[in-house]
Amino acid sequence: MRDTILIYNDLGQFPESAKVMYDWLKLNLTGKYIILYTDATSILKLNALNNRIKALVIPGGHSRGFRQKLGSEGITIIKDFVKNGGYYYGFCGGGYFGCHIKFTGDDLFIENNDNLNFLKDMQAIGSLPQLTNGKHFNHTVESANACKVTLQDESLSYCYYSGGPYFKYSGNDKTYKVLANYTDLDVPAIVNFKYFEGNVILSGLHPEYTYDVMNKMLQNNKRPDLAKHIENILTNLYNSESSKQADKLNKLILKDLI
Repeated sequence: MRDTILIYNDLGQFPESAKVMYDWLKLNLTGKYIILYTDATSILKLNALNNRIKALVIPGGHSRGFRQKLGSEGITIIKDFVKNGGYYYGFCGGGYFGCHIKFTGDDLFIENNDNLNFLKDMQAIGSLPQLTNGKHFNHTVESANACKVTLQDESLSYCYYSGGPYFKYSGNDKTYKVLANYTDLDVPAIVNFKYFEGNVILSGLHPEYTYDVMNKMLQNNKRPDLAKHIENILTNLYNSESSKQADKLNKLILKDLI
C-alpha cells in the first residue's frame, strides 16, 4: 500500500522550502498520508523510494544541487520509481529538474539537459521577469510576485511566484495536460502527464507559500522601496484564499492524492 509521501530535503533546497512544503501538504491532505523528509543518501543507499511511497515531492531550490547529490544513479532511481507507479511533484526548482532547463537569473544562465527529462520534447524556461517588474530572479522578494493564474475552468487565482519556469512542450504525448496558465503570459504554469505507470506534476509556482507564510517572512523587510510591492503580494494572496480560489488551485494540483 502506497501510504507515504516523501519531501526531498538536501543540497539545492532553499532553507525553508521543505518545511513550508510539509506544512502545506499536511494542511491539504488532512492526515491521509504519512509525510516524511528524504535526502540523496536515502534514495541512493537506503531504498527510500520503495513500494510504500505514493509520491516524491521536490520543492523550491536549484537543480544543480539536486543533480550534484543524486547523480545519474539517483535520477534513474527516481524515474524508475515513477515508471512503476509513483508520483513526482516538482515545484519551481523541482519543476525545472523534471525537464530540459533554460534558466536566466540576475547573474546566472543555465542550460542543462542532464535532469529527469520525463518528456524529451519538454523545456522549463525561466525566470520570467515579465511577471516581476522586469527583474530576473535574484533571491529577494524584488524578483517575486503574486501572479495571476488561469485555471482549467477559466477561473482566476493568484499564486506566489519566485523564479520558476513556464513549460514548453512540442511533443504529442496524449496524457499531457495544462492545469493552469500564467494569465499575463498565456503559457503553461502547471502541467501534468503520465510517465509509464506513474504520474508527473510540474509547477513553476509556489502554492505552498500562502498568505500566512509570506506575511511572516516579509514582516522584517528593510527596504522601504519594496513596501508597496510587498503589500500587493500579500493583498492578492489574501484575497485568493478568502475567495477560495487558492483552495481550488490546491485541489487541482493535488487531485490525485486527495
